[in-house]
Amino acid sequence: HHSGNKRGKYPNDCVTSVTTNSITQIYNRRVVEGFLTDKTSPISINFAIPDHPWVDNSDGAAVRIAMTVAQAGTQAGLLAKLKHEWQSADGEIEVETEEEEGVVNSDLTVGADVTSVSSLRANEGMSLLGVKFYGQGFVLNAEDAASLSATSSRPLIKHFVGGQDLTQRPRELSVVDANGLGIEDLISTYPDAYQHL
Repeated sequence: HHSGNKRGKYPNDCVTSVTTNSITQIYNRRVVEGFLTDKTSPISINFAIPDHPWVDNSDGAAVRIAMTVAQAGTQAGLLAKLKHEWQSADGEIEVETEEEEGVVNSDLTVGADVTSVSSLRANEGMSLLGVKFYGQGFVLNAEDAASLSATSSRPLIKHFVGGQDLTQRPRELSVVDANGLGIEDLISTYPDAYQHL
């Protein structure tokens, strides 16, 4: 029972669940999304607390949980967000929440459902994410960059400056830029860079 719930007892067709707070992450919320958008028998989230402390006093385990109440049909719900939390004298975690009413989305938010947006075709080709590394193995510290620059791999070694380097102290990083090269190209022409990667 949550003291902030003004709705009293829930109808018999409600289902209550306690999960880890990772239920709001993309792969997990897809499961919830399927039930919320079901064409024949949709459900709604009647009440939710997305992030709540859970402490087991017997062994001291502490995790963050999400609590939800789902109900058949389509209706608005109540979202309770933690405003403040503190530990009481007996070791329990006390919380103060603020509540918002509206349609509760699969990511346990109220308001515009940003999880269901799609790309605007009119914006296609209008912007570019820029360089993006899929793995930190491409990033070199100063020592590795100097070592590879002394080999046939030198043309692939480029200076790297990110936001952190501009706003804080420069990290003096470089990257292996293997864009457009296949494995065979790397092995035959830039074996040291290939070995590093």
